[in-house]
Amino acid sequence: MLCIGGAWVVAQEDLPQKKELATPTGFSATSLEDQYSYAIGLDIGNSFRSSGTQLNVENLVAGLKDGLGGAKPKLDERACAQALEALQAQMQQKAMSQQQQQSAENRKMGDAFLAKNAQAEGVKVTKSGLQYKVIKSGDGPTPGLNDTVRCNYRGTLINGTVFDASAKHGGPAEFPVSGVITGWTEALQMMKVGDKWKLFIPADLAYKDVAMGPDLPAGSALIFDIELLGIVNK
Repeated sequence: MLCIGGAWVVAQEDLPQKKELATPTGFSATSLEDQYSYAIGLDIGNSFRSSGTQLNVENLVAGLKDGLGGAKPKLDERACAQALEALQAQMQQKAMSQQQQQSAENRKMGDAFLAKNAQAEGVKVTKSGLQYKVIKSGDGPTPGLNDTVRCNYRGTLINGTVFDASAKHGGPAEFPVSGVITGWTEALQMMKVGDKWKLFIPADLAYKDVAMGPDLPAGSALIFDIELLGIVNK
């Protein structure tokens, strides 16, 4: 976690190998001031280490001393701003590269899963690559693109991890057919009220190469259990 211009930038990755630095002589943690001073320094150090950002510790301490003491900065305001902007751009590029790599790996696993799943009994595949299996058949109307529907659903990754479910939000969900991921929009326009389907959705029909939080990585193929309960506007 890095404070740049008042904004916190978070880089998430495994912590790199620790680099031992000498503990300052005269270190004390007897008073509250001693303790929170060290805790703040430790937090800053851990945050930069977790982001893989290399720091000149002597310059970091010099900056802290100048800032706390109100001394004339050794770099002017423009130079400081340019340095922080460059660091932020560097961190964003690194995070983007990591997400692209993760997405490629997830796509590879998803493609392998879907290729095998397409041969499973009862699974049908549409031209777009959407896979579905009818669990229960209803006899109600079929929603159109401009309709709003009410559904029970449960979403998992291909490894079985649940990332979302209507039950987590207190019950059935309502949403426009045109306002969901492409795989859902396609499936809903084939379903009838009362149907219960299992969807197997390729990344390109879901969130593509965008991570939707820590529980839904970039490039993920998704599995949904959907029960179409009704069409709200009919």
